[in-house]
Amino acid sequence: MIAKLIEFVWPRLEGKPSAYNDFLDADTNIPDENIETSIELGILMYEKQRDRIATIESKSSIYLGFFGTVVAILAFALKDIFFHEQPSFAHDLVLVFVGVLIIYILQVMRYSINALERRAYHSFDESDFLHGDRQRLVVDIVNKVKRNYDVINAKVDYMTMAHEFTKRILWLLLIATIALVALPVAKYISMIPTIDFSMPSLRFDLGLSDYILGIVTIGLIVNYCQIRKIKKSIGS
Repeated sequence: MIAKLIEFVWPRLEGKPSAYNDFLDADTNIPDENIETSIELGILMYEKQRDRIATIESKSSIYLGFFGTVVAILAFALKDIFFHEQPSFAHDLVLVFVGVLIIYILQVMRYSINALERRAYHSFDESDFLHGDRQRLVVDIVNKVKRNYDVINAKVDYMTMAHEFTKRILWLLLIATIALVALPVAKYISMIPTIDFSMPSLRFDLGLSDYILGIVTIGLIVNYCQIRKIKKSIGS
C-alpha cells in the first residue's frame, strides 16, 4: 500500500536499461526467393524506426516548449506570492502547491531533455550496399535496426516518465480546481438561512443545503436503479 502511494506521488522507472544482443550471424542463409522481400521489409523496419524516433523527439520538444512557458509564468507569479504583506495558512498552502507543481514540471522537462539527447544511432551508408552481396545487405539492414533498439527504448522510457509526471501535474491541478470551487460553494451554502416548520408531534429545522443534498441523494439512487436495469437487460 505504501509502495503504491509512493509510486502514485513519485513515479519511477522499473527494471534495468535494455541491452539487446540477439543479432543475425554474418553467414545467415537467406533463400534466394526471399531476398528481395527481405530487403524491402528490412528497409520498411528501418524507416518505421526513424519515424518513431522523430515522433518521440517531436513530443519532447512540445513538452519542453509548453512547460518552459508555464515555469516562466509561475516564476513571475511567485514574486507576488513571496512578498505578500500578510502571510496566512492559505498563503503557505499556495506556496507548497506551487513548489510541488514546479518540481513536477522540472521532472517533465528533465526527462524530455533526456529523450532529445543525441545517442549512438546506427544508420546506412554506401558501405552497406556497394559490396553487391544481397544476402549480406539483408543481414546488415536487420542488424542495424536491432542495434538501434536500446537507443529507442531509452527514449521511450524517458518519454514515458515525462508523461507520468504530466499526469501527476494534471491530478494536482484537478485537486486545486475542486478546492477552489468547493470552498466558495461551502461558504455560500453556509450563509443560506434555515427553514423552520413544525407539526403537532414533529419539529424540523432544515437548511436549504439539506434539501439540495436530499435531492442529489435521491437522484443518485434513481440513476443507480436505472443502471442496474440496463445491466440486467444487457445480460439477458
